[in-house]
Amino acid sequence: MVATTGIDVEMEVHPGRGAGTANRCPPPLSRWVPEAVGGVADHVHLLIGLRSTHCLADSVRELKAVSSRWIHEEVGVASFSWQEGYGAFTVSASQRKLVSDYIARQEEHHKHRAFQEEYVEFLERSGVDYNMRFLW
Repeated sequence: MVATTGIDVEMEVHPGRGAGTANRCPPPLSRWVPEAVGGVADHVHLLIGLRSTHCLADSVRELKAVSSRWIHEEVGVASFSWQEGYGAFTVSASQRKLVSDYIARQEEHHKHRAFQEEYVEFLERSGVDYNMRFLW
């Protein structure tokens, strides 16, 4: 998910990484189980486990609502917002460790590669049709 205004996501949202905010993060949401969370100042990557009975769109909507409310009220950044859309990719059980390690290395990774470039590559590798006009 991409943060669009008002906050350095790396410093305030990522559990255990923001100065003094680790104990202020919103509680786990009812629809998903976080396995890895990370990113840099302008976006966040999540590896989550969803129950088979839960809808991804509903889960992302709940995550954005709860985290936005928390950032507005607890962090005190009223202008914060998430972008309208999101990207989601399935991961097989055999690849969870690889994806978790990738998420943990976001800061180093994005010193060498822009998020936008990486996202387009994810879409292409996954065979997703896209139109650049609607990505950003």
